Amino acid sequence: MLIYLTIILFSWGIGNILVKKGLSHLSPWQVYALDAVFIAFPLWMIYGALNGGNLLLISFFPILATLFVSVIYALNYYVITLGNIGLISPIISSNPIITVVLALLFLGEKLNLVSSMGILLTLTGVITLSISGNIKLKPEKWAFLAILVSLGYGISGYLEKISLGQINHATFLMLLSLAQITVIILWKPFYRSKKPLTIKIGPGLIYSVLGIILFNIGNIAYFTALEKGLASVIVPLSNTSVVITVILSVIILKEKIRLHQVIGILLVISGVILVNLNIYKPQFLNNLFSKANKSPPYPTSFESGQNNITPTVTNREKAKVLRVVDGDTVELTDNRRVRYIGINTPELSTKEKEAECFATQAAKVNKELVEGQTVELEKDTNDKDKYDRILRYVWIDDILINEFLVEQGFAKTETIPPDMKYATTFAQKEKEARENGRGLWRECSK
Repeated sequence: MLIYLTIILFSWGIGNILVKKGLSHLSPWQVYALDAVFIAFPLWMIYGALNGGNLLLISFFPILATLFVSVIYALNYYVITLGNIGLISPIISSNPIITVVLALLFLGEKLNLVSSMGILLTLTGVITLSISGNIKLKPEKWAFLAILVSLGYGISGYLEKISLGQINHATFLMLLSLAQITVIILWKPFYRSKKPLTIKIGPGLIYSVLGIILFNIGNIAYFTALEKGLASVIVPLSNTSVVITVILSVIILKEKIRLHQVIGILLVISGVILVNLNIYKPQFLNNLFSKANKSPPYPTSFESGQNNITPTVTNREKAKVLRVVDGDTVELTDNRRVRYIGINTPELSTKEKEAECFATQAAKVNKELVEGQTVELEKDTNDKDKYDRILRYVWIDDILINEFLVEQGFAKTETIPPDMKYATTFAQKEKEARENGRGLWRECSK
């Protein structure tokens, strides 16, 4: 985990400085074109192809979402040219509070004390950063646009969550790379700059390319960490890369930061960490995804309130999941392996055979749900199977993971007597998933 966090913080933190230096020689359009066409496009197309992306599965909403995100990326490059990167970056990094506000307004979330404190600290910090040294309460142009970019990134995060209910993450990134090129093409006729549109080899090109490469190295480390189930730590701390940007902006770029702005930076960073820590509690994610995506083909978390099984305390023991083996098997910290009762997910690849259809997605969602979590294990009749794995129903709070995987199309029912306690419910959930074309019922029936 530490190596991922280190790569993310330094790649993003230093990348900001290099791009800022590059923008002293190149226009925002030129830098964005370098990013979108020559780096992001090939990178995310390859990444998507290797991770199950499929542009044939795209729908209308993700197209609009990726275009919106791409416009915000473009505006971000423009804003960097207007002021000190050491002040702009902390404001832009405050975007998680926008996601929280959207969840409050549209998803029915409730604001708790931690979120309230985080939002208050962040807003106070942004206001403190935005005012000039003579304490005039009118924000400067760079501050206004930085707030606009932060707002855009917050909305982008919300749109991405909804989009991921319709396409998988690899497909989203492939679509995003195409959307960025579209924005570049549409932006050019309207962009006016004293700098020529042609790009010459020189300091501006070198700084910009290095900065963009570092950004994307950080992105790869970020997504890899999320794939490994480290979101609860990586996401809250990743925005602290602005600390590195601020320090280097003073040392390398010789930017001057006043005392009240230092206080503002500290307030923003503290507030963002508090908000992010709350966002990435499992239950907050559960509610956010479940209410945003009523019947997604690629669901990524629990559907709160949809569980028909009332949990009991009979035969329940608490245990912590060390790692996920596949879609229906996990290993506990005490080295026992648990096989989920009553379901069967597609098999991952082995030396003898290729992965079955939807195996990767099933394993991934199981990992997102239970890896590193404390779960409750409920026994039916048999204790173990022939492979010496203990047979259990797996619960997190009031959510039965076995049922959820069937309901969302990541698993099929597999009833083996005498373990039939929830067999009827599982069969009904499988019928609903099949009729609604969820998960493997859509992807593996072609």
